Amino acid sequence: MADCSQCGGHELAQISIALADGSTAVINLCTCCDARFWTRDGVVVPLEVVLTRLADGAGARDAPPAPSQLRRRRRPKCGRPVVASSDRISSGADDVAERVRRVLRGRGLSISYQPIVDLRCGGPLGFEALARFAGPPSGPDAWFADAAGVGLDAELESLAIEAALDALPWMPGGAYLSINASPAMVVSGRVKALLSGVAVDRVVLEITEHAPMPGYDVLGGALRPLRAAGLRVAVDDAGAGYASFSHILNLRPDVIKLDITITRDIDKDVGRQALASALRTFAGDTGSTVVAEGVETEAELGALRELGMGAAQGYHLGRPGPLPIRRDPLCSRSPGPDRRWAGAPRAPALLTTCRP
Repeated sequence: MADCSQCGGHELAQISIALADGSTAVINLCTCCDARFWTRDGVVVPLEVVLTRLADGAGARDAPPAPSQLRRRRRPKCGRPVVASSDRISSGADDVAERVRRVLRGRGLSISYQPIVDLRCGGPLGFEALARFAGPPSGPDAWFADAAGVGLDAELESLAIEAALDALPWMPGGAYLSINASPAMVVSGRVKALLSGVAVDRVVLEITEHAPMPGYDVLGGALRPLRAAGLRVAVDDAGAGYASFSHILNLRPDVIKLDITITRDIDKDVGRQALASALRTFAGDTGSTVVAEGVETEAELGALRELGMGAAQGYHLGRPGPLPIRRDPLCSRSPGPDRRWAGAPRAPALLTTCRP
């Protein structure tokens, strides 16, 4: 067994094949993502080249299946993204690294802010900072995965966090800023350095799971001084699987974010309602708060209110976008000299925060 170069999985079987010209090719079959690609003399080659050589040796009657038949993809069991062989071969690691470096030099990264709404009054409790990139690949997850593949993930995460923190002076009222960081960023000390001089009592740190979680003792130790200074910690995707519950029990977060798979159609599903209610009760008993993510309909919002949820986030409440132009004089962080924020919130209620 070897590692799959497409999804990173460890369940990769390799079969050697003798080609007509006397050389050897290797079929790589990944049982995790169903990827099927070919290597020759240790070098990845286009599938069509190997198929042509096989056809030449066996004759048209015994020709192997067409490339379209072998290049089918399905979603990996492990959830890792799968990149087509042709894309990986054509771009190459150097191209990916250069594309990421262009972003690091100040081109192609922006931050959108999605409101986290207090369900008592409709005002914002906070805003989650979401990285956005110009151009392919499509979606921030793909960008951060590419950066990790060329050893630039820490640099890209740092840039996104720094850009997000520039918005603190513009937060409405007492709203907090929610930023995302990987466990490796926290353990390395980069997050602590980026938060130096920041009013951390207005920041919530969401721990992401794009990389393996280090030992909870190590991660908890790195978070301890930041939490003592007022930083709050959130665990994302609660209810999505065993890992999220393990994080909740070991990290004791201040905020538990209910996964969209629980929120979706919660108005129609008694099981989802029961799980959400149990998490709300658990949060109340442990001093945490719950934010329901992925609210997309009025019916879902009504069901969450009936269950006693205090906060929610989703397209029905506000899409990611720019912040309203309003500087908070109580914030100690100064905005960057060249940073300009424009636009308006999607609902007038987001201009004010809730009053007790």
